[in-house]
Amino acid sequence: MNKILLIARNAIARSKIFVLLSVLAGVMVCLAYLGGWHSAIDFSGNGTIDIGVVDMDDSFLSQHFRTYLTENLGMNILDETDYDELTKVLIDMDLSVIIEVPEGFEASALAGEFQKLTLTTTNDYENTAFIQAYIDTYMQGVSAASKTANGDAELFERILDSASADSEPLAMESAVVTSRDAEVSASAFRVATGFYLMLVMAVAICVNFLVVTDKKQNTLNRMRISAVGSLEYVLGTVLSCVLICAPTAVIPLVFIRISGDSIGISFPLAIVYFILFLLFAVGFGLVTSLLFNSMETIVPVMVGFASIGCILGGAWFPIDNTIGALHLVSYLMPQYWIMNYIDSVQDNTLVSLTADSSALTCVGILVLFVVLMYLTAAVCYGKKRIK
Repeated sequence: MNKILLIARNAIARSKIFVLLSVLAGVMVCLAYLGGWHSAIDFSGNGTIDIGVVDMDDSFLSQHFRTYLTENLGMNILDETDYDELTKVLIDMDLSVIIEVPEGFEASALAGEFQKLTLTTTNDYENTAFIQAYIDTYMQGVSAASKTANGDAELFERILDSASADSEPLAMESAVVTSRDAEVSASAFRVATGFYLMLVMAVAICVNFLVVTDKKQNTLNRMRISAVGSLEYVLGTVLSCVLICAPTAVIPLVFIRISGDSIGISFPLAIVYFILFLLFAVGFGLVTSLLFNSMETIVPVMVGFASIGCILGGAWFPIDNTIGALHLVSYLMPQYWIMNYIDSVQDNTLVSLTADSSALTCVGILVLFVVLMYLTAAVCYGKKRIK
């Protein structure tokens, strides 16, 4: 044990630059988390949101809905009624969402059968969630007014006017603030996790640096005739690299914990995911170090896997069945299992009874990836010894 700790201490002393890079990587993950927060907040209602409304009903209720959006929520409605023109503005990113009010909207509301408002947004899935939350809040108030009016249009209008005068929509909006903040922080955590999965692979290049340097200096050969065994050398090197890469995971986790934000998944589970992927990254670096002899070959392999793994793993955008056979390839990436679970929980596609089992499945698969890496490293190291 003392020999393992000595090897680890010496390896860390030789890799001070990587310790600094690991700290910087951890800070960058924190900045990515803050960036995800601010980008989501910019949409979620802090500031003016530009929207388009296509009103095909032109009724008292549709006008009341427009008033709710502008006066109660502080949104700005673009003065354009043509859907095609609004779509062009939306594509240019000058508009957050287009809301279509269908014909017969008020008549169906009076009858207690509400027609669905159609939302068109960009590919930012958070946008739809925030706007839909506002609409659901408004429609809850309309539903209550409809039941009270019992088909009486005049009474229905008076109830809505009274609710506006009493600032009822504002009171109902406050009910979704906590939920909105939780969605924002969960979205920010997803962004931060994507950056972590990429950056920890970059920092794990320290494994390659240590092993390749030992190869060039014949350190491995000298150890074979010394009292230091092969297993001790490998364990010492792995331990040092895990400690070097640790700040990349620890700094953002501590930062998020101190912030007290809800990240959409269990915080202890997030710790487990971060640690397991860190172990995988170190193991992958060890395997590449044993397979190749030069940093000129190793660095492109490490960077390439980090980039392709994050893309196929859904770190930058969700991976679903619509991408065809490529979706099957994503199963081979450990990043996929982490991001898929986060997306499933945050999109509420996992009920509480299956969320725990899905989390355990994800942990089990990540453990298998880690074991596979170190078994592969053991086989590669064994072949090197035979040669």
